[in-house]
Parts: sequence; structure tokens; C-alpha cells
Amino acid sequence: MNNRIISFLLFQTIVVTVLADHKPTERDLHLDWQGPTYSVTYSFTTDCSPENLLQLFLQPEHVVACMKRANLHINVVDSAPFHNRIIYSYSYLISKLHLHFNRKADTTTQKVHFTMEACSTSGSSLVPSVRMSRGYYAIIPGGDSCRVDYWQETTLDRRLNDFYLFFIKRDTRRVLRNQERYVSRWKEKNMHTLQSD
Repeated sequence: MNNRIISFLLFQTIVVTVLADHKPTERDLHLDWQGPTYSVTYSFTTDCSPENLLQLFLQPEHVVACMKRANLHINVVDSAPFHNRIIYSYSYLISKLHLHFNRKADTTTQKVHFTMEACSTSGSSLVPSVRMSRGYYAIIPGGDSCRVDYWQETTLDRRLNDFYLFFIKRDTRRVLRNQERYVSRWKEKNMHTLQSD
């Protein structure tokens, strides 16, 4: 089987997986490329309080819990009430990407900020190295609900080819939707406790 046939079969597998995995919603993420830099935006609405949302997006136990089904392993380096450092490890076939993030909650602006401190890769050199990554979760109260706006900007050492771009889109969508579902499940589970308080 020559390389063209292998490439075609791999392309067909990716297309089928994209169509099966991608379920468009009105909150679907937006990913924008400018050379080796890409930005991600995503929003959803919840009736969780701003105080609870800050903790859900910051505290490691919640971050780990909502990422269980994602292609992602999380290692907590250290943790404090409004600050922590976490290593996110992604696996892509024969390659691994390890991102070290510093994360802080700002109760004044109602944001959780995250900034990459270091990046390391292992396995194949096909996975680009990350030069810079930063972002935030912004919590915007409005009436009986809050809107969560997610924004992230990442610069790689080169632009991704279509193969790895597929995995980035898939995993980013999966991580953000997992977080949205986790917030909803957490609110339902803790509804009676919150009301009694």
C-alpha cells in the first residue's frame, strides 16, 4: 500500500470522525488563525453564582473532574485559594505536549486568568512547540444568570498542518463543552445545599 493510499484513508477517517464528533450548537466555539497564532472564543450561560463559577474554573479538584473524558491529563503542582499551577498533558498519537500554566482568580473583575510558564514535548517532533499561551474565563452577571466568556490566545513555533489542526479543534471543543456540562451538573447536584445556605 503506497503513501497516497495511506494518506487518503487517513483523510477519510478524519473527515468521518469530524462529522461524527462535531455537533453544532448556538454556543459553538470560534477558532481564528493568524499565522502561527490562534485564538479561541466560547460562551455559555448558567444560573450558577459568580462566586461558585470562580471556584469551579479555578480549583484543581473541579478542573480535574470536568476533564475526565477529555484527551488530557492534569497534574497539580501547587494550589492556594486564589492561585495554582497546573501541568496539562495532551497525547497525540506518538507525541505528547506538556503545558505548565499559572492560574489566578480575580474577584474584582470576576475573571480566572491563565498564563503558560513553560512547554515541553516528547515523542515525535511533528507536534509544534507552544511559545506563548494565555487566556481567561470572564464571568458576567445578568439578572438571574451569568454568561461565561472563554478566551485563549496561543502562539506556536509554526503553523499547524491540517492533521494536527483537526486534533486541536476536536480537543478544544471537547474540553470546553465538558466544562459547560460540569458546571450544569455541579449546580444540579448542589442546588439544595445552596438554597439552604
